[in-house]
Order: sequence, then C-alpha cells, then structure tokens
Amino acid sequence: MDYKQKIKEYIILLIFIGFIAYLPSLFGNFIWDDEDFITQNQYVKTFQIDKFFTRNAIEGRGKMSNYYRPIQFTVYALIYKVAGLNPFVFHLVGIVLHISAAVLLFLFLLELSRSRIVVYNDKTHISIPFIITLIFLIHPIQTESVTYISGLSDALFSCFMFLSLLFFIQKPRTNKQIILSIIFFIFSLLSKELGIMTLGIMFWIIIIFKNYRTKKNIYLFVILSLIGMGFLFARTTFLQFDKMNDVWEGAMYGSSIFVRLRTFFHNFFIYISLILFPKNLFMERDFSIQVLTSVINTWTLLFILLIITLVIVIWIVKRDRNILLFFFLTFLTCMLPFTGIMLLNGIFYEHFLYIPLLFFSGFVMYLLYPFFSKKTGIIILSVILFLFFIRSYIRQFEWIDNIRFYEQTLSHAPKSTRIINNLGMEYASKGRLEDSIAMYQQGIHLDPSIPNLYHNTANTYRSIGNVQKAEEYYKLAILKSPSFVFSYYSLIDLYAQTNQQEKKNEWIKKAQIQFPQNDELNDVLNDRKVLPNE
Repeated sequence: MDYKQKIKEYIILLIFIGFIAYLPSLFGNFIWDDEDFITQNQYVKTFQIDKFFTRNAIEGRGKMSNYYRPIQFTVYALIYKVAGLNPFVFHLVGIVLHISAAVLLFLFLLELSRSRIVVYNDKTHISIPFIITLIFLIHPIQTESVTYISGLSDALFSCFMFLSLLFFIQKPRTNKQIILSIIFFIFSLLSKELGIMTLGIMFWIIIIFKNYRTKKNIYLFVILSLIGMGFLFARTTFLQFDKMNDVWEGAMYGSSIFVRLRTFFHNFFIYISLILFPKNLFMERDFSIQVLTSVINTWTLLFILLIITLVIVIWIVKRDRNILLFFFLTFLTCMLPFTGIMLLNGIFYEHFLYIPLLFFSGFVMYLLYPFFSKKTGIIILSVILFLFFIRSYIRQFEWIDNIRFYEQTLSHAPKSTRIINNLGMEYASKGRLEDSIAMYQQGIHLDPSIPNLYHNTANTYRSIGNVQKAEEYYKLAILKSPSFVFSYYSLIDLYAQTNQQEKKNEWIKKAQIQFPQNDELNDVLNDRKVLPNE
C-alpha cells in the first residue's frame, strides 16, 4: 500500500473515532463558567473583539479575573453570531478542534519519529504515532477539555502549537515555513498561555535530534523565545488583570514556592494514576488535595527516586534512546507550569494533562513497543483503548446533565460553595425551589461571607412570591459584599415591581453612590433589567 495513502487512512480513522468518541457531548448544555464565558458575556454577544485583546476574559460579564483568551473568545463570538446560544454548535466546534489537534499531532509525530511501524505476522500494522494520537484523542481525562465548552482553549492552543511545530521540523526549510511557524506560535499564546510549551518542545527537538540542529532552527527558536518572553512580560504587567498573590492571600498553598513544589510532587503521582487508571474523575480537586508543608516527605523522595530510575532505564535501553529521552523530557517540561513555580487559578485540574498526556503515552509506547507488537500485547492494548472509550462515555454522560454533574462533583468536594451555588441554581431552573433554597442554606452554613448564595436565595424566594424574604436576602448579600452590584439591581427592580417607590429611590441613590460610573446601572434604572442568578 502507498505510504501517503496509508497516512490518509489513518487520518480518516482518527476523525471517525473522534466523532464517535465524543458523540454524547453534542447533547450537553451550557454549564458552570459557560455563563461567564458565553451566555451572559455581553462582549461575546455584541461581537466586541477588540475588548478580547485588551480586557480580562469575563469583563463582558461584569467580573474580574486574570484569564486572557482573545482567540478563544473570538471563536465564541463568531459562533454566537452564526448560531446564537445553541450549545450543540458550541460543542461541535470544540469536538472538531480536538480532533484537529489530534490529526496535527499525528502528522507531527510521524515527521519526528519517521513513522515507526511495528509489524506482527506481516499482516497487522500498528503505527506507534497513531496509537499515541489515539490515546490523546479518546482518553477519558480529556473530557474536561472537550465536553466542557469553556475548556475550548486547550484544543485551540494545541492546534496552533502543533502547526507551529510542524513548520518548525518540516524539510526543506523555507522562509514561508518560518513565518508560518512564528504566526501559529503567536496564535497559540493568544489562545492560552500554555502555548509557551511550544518552546520547551522545540528546545528538546534541537538538543536531542541532531538533524534538526540547524542554524535556521536555532535562529527561529531564538525569535520565538523572544516573542514568548515578551508575551509573558505583557501578561505579568499591563495584561495582568488580577494578581494571583491576591487570589491566594491567606492560603497556605500561596505562601511559599517550596510548599507548592512539595505539593506538586504528591500531585504528580495522582496525575500518573489518572492517566493509567482514570476511574475517579471529577472537578474541584483542590478540595481533595493535601497541601504539603514538611520539608522532608515521602512524595518528594519518591518523585526524585522515580526520575532517577527512569533516567537509568533510558540509559540501559539503547533502542530508540533519543525518542525515549525526548518524550521523557518533554513530559516533564510540559508539567512545569503546574508545579507551582508560578501561581495559577487552581492547584489541580484534570485538563492540566491535556498535552502532557501525549508525551507520557509516547514514552510508554516507545519503551514497550516490542511487547505491544506481539499478539498478547496487541490484545491488551486493544482492551485498554476500549476501556478508555467506555470510561470517556460515562464521564461525558455526567457532564451533559447539569444536575448530575454538580451532584457528582459535590460527592467528591462537599465543601465547594461554588458547586453548591451552581447546583442550587440548577434546582431552581428545574422548578425544584425548596431543594434550591436548601442548597443555598447549606452553602451559607459553610461560608457565610459569600454574597452569591444570599442573592440566589433571594431570587428563589422571589420566584415563589415571598417578597419579604427576597428583600431580606438581597440586603444580606449587599451587607456581606457592598460591591456586589447584582443585588442592587435586583432589589431596585423588586421595589419597582411591588410599587414601593420610596424604597426604590432610596436604593437608587445608594447604588449611584456605590457605583458612580457604572454604565450598566443606568440601563437597569431605565429598563428595569434584572440580571440572572449569580
């Protein structure tokens, strides 16, 4: 069979498997941060693309964050312009991008590894790059990035990253390829800061593979490094919208880089266990993570021992030493952003493994390919892939039903007030108003300082016609957080609808004093617009 034809067939197979693997996700709803990112984001709805490049990602929702995702939000705005708030289309785009990332990964690995083919009885051909790509495509840990609409940035930055890498390693090198590699690298950074991983991968390609150690590649790497450093400088200065030190203020994890590193050494083994045995998948893992403060601990010693052992294994296994070393070092490099050296919004998310997963898989596949080329190995590998496929379906079914997703998450993170609040809103949207109020009360008991819980309790009481309770809880929300603008809006609207003109005027004055330059406040006062639950 012609080599190019064989590659085309592999690509068609990847596309087919990808759509089958994520079929349940097409029937999911908007969930969790999708409200801030899409459904209530006015910049997305009004196609204000310029704001995506100069403001924090959820300013269009009236909130502050340190997210900066201009290309991701441009994609959202384009989808909204074409299809409105149709979750099916948003999910479809996410799946297409994930499959595209897989196809580009496959082409990159083929180019890098020279398409190693393992043959069994001259009949069964297993392409190692194809198997690595297949694991990347269907592994159940990827559902957090693919099924979750707000996780679009992972597939998006990866597509641009693999394109940049492809033009980096293609031969013969042309000026056009160099320019395209630079452009796609910039797009990757603007999709998500993790696009900086591109530099780490390129670095190891140059160091490990002599045939890529050319002047043009080195010059290109220097140019891309300068661009990357410039971007990181921008993100830590004038494009830093919310300082991470403030977010983690008072938390042990944010107090010391050494605490974060020791915690990572423990988390590292959880990451590996999730790759090998992805049984317990859930969000809000920060509530289940143990923050390690002791200088000497078992996990740090185990991490050091594991790294030393793997280095020895690579040295002993002379076969494919370069490719093994490449996958080993790129896996560690792509885990660097999650070590805590730089503070992120969370300690542990499953989607952190979106890219590291493929390098871990590559290391294992090239290390064990003599076994996987045998009949027993092929059967075991097939069973593993089938189990991954089934586990992914199960996880997707949890994601596509909002109440089921929040209840499942709450069972693992019972102290997450964010999940409690979201579950309360879902109960309310389904008419389970008593359950909704009970859920909010559970959250208030855990943390009485969160205004959202009081605000949403008020909204639920208002839905059942209990104006007195609604008024009480709107005021409690404002008492807990005087800058919580949403309760001002709703309280003013409540007084307007119940013809309490004196109270309405009183709270209009309070709102104008508290928010003297809030344009949206004028819309509320003029149109009696009520913002949704918070």
